[in-house]
Amino acid sequence: MLIAPHIIIITRLLKKLDYASEQVKIAMHQAKALVEQSKQRWIKQRQKVQAVEMLTAKRNSVLIKKKVRKSKACLMKYLHNNFYDEDHNSHRLLSPFIF
Repeated sequence: MLIAPHIIIITRLLKKLDYASEQVKIAMHQAKALVEQSKQRWIKQRQKVQAVEMLTAKRNSVLIKKKVRKSKACLMKYLHNNFYDEDHNSHRLLSPFIF
């Protein structure tokens, strides 16, 4: 029994379409894998950035605290030098007009 030529052509076309469909599935699978890899890399990079931001914030906080302590110490030294009477071991009044 001879197969009609149009059935052979249709069969070949279906095989080509099946092959193309498989290739598309493979490409889609690879694309999804690449997207997932990129996503994971982005997440890791974002975590690193957040860690650096957190460390920077902590460092800035420490520096601010040091500056505040230094300012307080300078203020206390100034107050001690200007408003403390060492001879009488007492505090001078803040107003020079009151004796």
